[in-house]
Amino acid sequence: MSPIKPPVTSGGVRKASYARYLAKLKSDKDVDIVKKQKVQGSLDELEEKLGENKAAKAAFAVASKLYKQERAYLIQRAESTENLAGVGLSVETAAHDLMAVMHRGIVALDALIAETQKPGALNKDRINRELISREC
Repeated sequence: MSPIKPPVTSGGVRKASYARYLAKLKSDKDVDIVKKQKVQGSLDELEEKLGENKAAKAAFAVASKLYKQERAYLIQRAESTENLAGVGLSVETAAHDLMAVMHRGIVALDALIAETQKPGALNKDRINRELISREC
């Protein structure tokens, strides 16, 4: 079934949406090919059609074995990449949280320093209230 093409406006607003739609459609088709193992099915069908041709079957067996090895390697690489991406996101989140906490600490320290710079005696209760109630 071919996708229905929406009209494209001169401003390109729908053009970008349609481009995303086509990319998703292609991605969905690619995923479907992998999930249904269509390549392996095609290889099995080809092997059956080779019949009794021993030379062709031997060459096919070598190519099929190499394909399976390459596929296993690429799957392993993709899984490693996904794992590393997950680790990277975790590190980024932790770094962001740490920076936010450090920022709050610096703001609280600045407030404490500002309080100590004021003339007169320090009001411990006021400082305590300021530091506790401060939200950055």
